[in-house]
Amino acid sequence: MNRIILFFTLAFLTINLFAQDKEEFKPSGKLIGSVFQNYNYNFSAKVKQRSTFAVERAYIGYKYDFAKNISGKVTYDMEYNTTDKNYQSFLKTACIEWTVIPKLKLTMGMMGLNQFDTQEKNWGYRYIMKTHTDEYKMGASADLGFNAEYEINKMFTINAFVLNGEGYKALQDNLGNHKYGGNVVAKPIEGLTVKGYYSYTPCKHNYADTLIIDTAAISTMSFFIGYEMKDRFRVGVEYNALDNGKDYKKYAEDYQMSGYSAYATYIINSKFDVFARYDLAQSNKVHNATSAWNIASDGYLMLGGLQYKAAKGVNFALNYRHWVCAKDDTPLSGIYFNMGLNF
Repeated sequence: MNRIILFFTLAFLTINLFAQDKEEFKPSGKLIGSVFQNYNYNFSAKVKQRSTFAVERAYIGYKYDFAKNISGKVTYDMEYNTTDKNYQSFLKTACIEWTVIPKLKLTMGMMGLNQFDTQEKNWGYRYIMKTHTDEYKMGASADLGFNAEYEINKMFTINAFVLNGEGYKALQDNLGNHKYGGNVVAKPIEGLTVKGYYSYTPCKHNYADTLIIDTAAISTMSFFIGYEMKDRFRVGVEYNALDNGKDYKKYAEDYQMSGYSAYATYIINSKFDVFARYDLAQSNKVHNATSAWNIASDGYLMLGGLQYKAAKGVNFALNYRHWVCAKDDTPLSGIYFNMGLNF
């Protein structure tokens, strides 16, 4: 008799817990956003605009969880257009994420890409400066398409994507030319992350009213390795290269870009940390040219500063930057006071 009572008691508790679990989830959403702004003073004699207040970026959006494994997100990106001298708004993300099974996640729509998301997290200061791939136009932070991500085990995660390849500020090109690629992320030991990325965009476009097919294909390759000791420090190094393009979507046979970035952060305490970064950007000489095709944008950057975390989602940073252009070895240096808001 006691066994029967125990059986029904356990069965009742199991059903009750299952029912509670079913009732716990309620579809809900939240407002999300970021603001990046700064004040900077340039020490270089040749610069006309010596002192500037700027709002570089503002993101505003909404995320909604339809179910435990299905969510949607819409985000708008507002940036300052230096040509028209005004702010413009773009649709940055409009996508749905579906975790089909615990290890497989599918994303479709205008979505944030993972070409440099791992690097961005390790760098940790997006409101101060973009990562190397983004800064030197070797990739877009968002695009329209489809992505599948699969966690093989605790050590390895892979993903593959098909994209328009135009970024989030333009629709698909007239001939429906797509971008294909993927990432492999490995975490062999705690704190260590290794990542490889490759993408390929076959050439098929109109030039001077003539259809040119497969004369060149834009390819991009990235490699990153980083290490983090929680609440102590983190370091990262990345190498990026682009072939047959003037950027990630402008075909140009034999034109190449490459470079690397190294960065480090030391966490003093819960409020303060110091950081440093070094970038190198370079391009090749095309055919019989006497100088690199992108020499005006080639060079190296040194950056260092101090961050203060005023509250969750509110960060301030005082930093010094020194850029030397390869064209004439002219240095540009300045001091920046950055503010980043995230909610």
